[in-house]
Amino acid sequence: MSPAETALAVPVGLAAGLTMAAAMVFVGFDLQEVSALYGIENSVVAMITHEFHSVVFALLYAAVLVILPQAYGRRPAPRLGIGIVFALGLWVFAAGLVMPVWLRLVGIDAPLPNVPLASLVGHVTWGATTATLFYFGDRLLSAER
Repeated sequence: MSPAETALAVPVGLAAGLTMAAAMVFVGFDLQEVSALYGIENSVVAMITHEFHSVVFALLYAAVLVILPQAYGRRPAPRLGIGIVFALGLWVFAAGLVMPVWLRLVGIDAPLPNVPLASLVGHVTWGATTATLFYFGDRLLSAER
């Protein structure tokens, strides 16, 4: 993966984070849980930390594309599937297990596992958005070479 393709993770992660947040708020999820991880329950802090996490996970998605055979990572349908499967893994592991344990460690009661439907909707939205934007971003970068 080139530095330009790696750098693509930043705008992709930010855009995917925004679409995920919008989807989750639309179905009734309280994003302040994200800022609570850092001991602050505030909507602005929630969005900032949510966007940070989104960029980090977009970088991990890019790393997954690097380790897969090129045939999977270059076509839109497999890339969309990879994005959704990756997001489902984040929903179960990061949001469902790590986040509630972390919340408990900072003194906030959280169910374990924590896999509500609103979170599933958000994560699938994130995965589809990330995959789509990376696909078109890669095509744009390829055209510039």
